[in-house]
Amino acid sequence: MAPRPLSPPARSVARLAAAAPLLLAVACGGSGSSGSTHAMAAATATPTIVGTTQVFTLDGGDDLMWSPKVLLAHPGTITLHVHTSGQTPHSFTGDAPLPTIDYLAAGQTKDVTFTVTKPGTYHFVCTFHAPGMAGELVVS
Repeated sequence: MAPRPLSPPARSVARLAAAAPLLLAVACGGSGSSGSTHAMAAATATPTIVGTTQVFTLDGGDDLMWSPKVLLAHPGTITLHVHTSGQTPHSFTGDAPLPTIDYLAAGQTKDVTFTVTKPGTYHFVCTFHAPGMAGELVVS
């Protein structure tokens, strides 16, 4: 005996049920890979103020992205806690006056402090994973 054809409402429910795992993965930022620390990476960040220094934590993960991608600051002294999560090593360099970190091993953190005197947009990148692993320090 042949199966009975589904009514139009039943077909819609069946299609939705079949697509649910894909829709859920997309909505949650999933890419099908496991271990990503940046599934919902922060787009922008403002600093924590310690004394007169603006402090940011910048994380590079196995997904080859910086989190956050954009740092919003004011002219003055800035400290970056540059951290590598996951198993992938990274580097950090950018437009002057941004400092350079040649190599960060997995799990390593390096702190760098520098001064920005002029408003502007300063681009930074991991040289190992450019151009995709890039971000900006926006000083206003």
